[in-house]
Amino acid sequence: MTHYLRRVWSIRVAFILMLTLVQAGCGPGKRHYNFVNPYPGTRSLAVVPFLNQSGSGAVDTIAVTDEFYTQLQQIDGFEVMPVNRVLSTFLRQGINNISNPGDALALADLLKVDAVIVGSITRYDPYFPPCIGMAIQVYARDRKGADAPRIDPAKLSLAARPFELESNSQMWPRAMVVRIFDANLKKTQKRIKKYEKLHGEEENPLSWKKYTTSRKYLSFVSHEIIGELLAQERDRLRSSKQGD
Repeated sequence: MTHYLRRVWSIRVAFILMLTLVQAGCGPGKRHYNFVNPYPGTRSLAVVPFLNQSGSGAVDTIAVTDEFYTQLQQIDGFEVMPVNRVLSTFLRQGINNISNPGDALALADLLKVDAVIVGSITRYDPYFPPCIGMAIQVYARDRKGADAPRIDPAKLSLAARPFELESNSQMWPRAMVVRIFDANLKKTQKRIKKYEKLHGEEENPLSWKKYTTSRKYLSFVSHEIIGELLAQERDRLRSSKQGD
């Protein structure tokens, strides 16, 4: 009996150690991640709980926010504040919501992070084939000497989500993405297959379809949007260096 208990205890210890390594970023998700921090040093970020502007009552906004946070915090050089800590700050400070760019920048000061990410779910149909839309804006705390972001005028009509753009360009988001991902479209399926090759473990031509289930599809959508946000910031930093 004693030998049996020791064996069970050893298995539990090994399991806890494995979970610790995965959570610390030593698991397969960390090894396969393909994004790079565009900044020379570490950047601290916070993700504000997303808004539901989809018209669907089936959206779990905290679950969507958590998935976006999970994807973001896997990037080396990013220190991302857990969503529950952001919510705790809301409760402690009596904050009901973040409703404009000024609120977002004030929250960045309060949390002492370099930038806050605000977002909204603009479309939500999790059933196969899923279709999810998001609008994401990044507000940087350090506005000193910041260039006005190069935002496509064609997107201005969509910029009311999550916040409308203000006339003062210094209050504009550092980066912004407004996208709808429809898994029924071949171009989206092509992106899912690429994502599956980077993150999947199975050698199966149909294994990409597992990323069309609701939670895994959220991972894919978050990954794609984060990639676009990083690309915008890389372009901005490159343009700033060329202008010096």
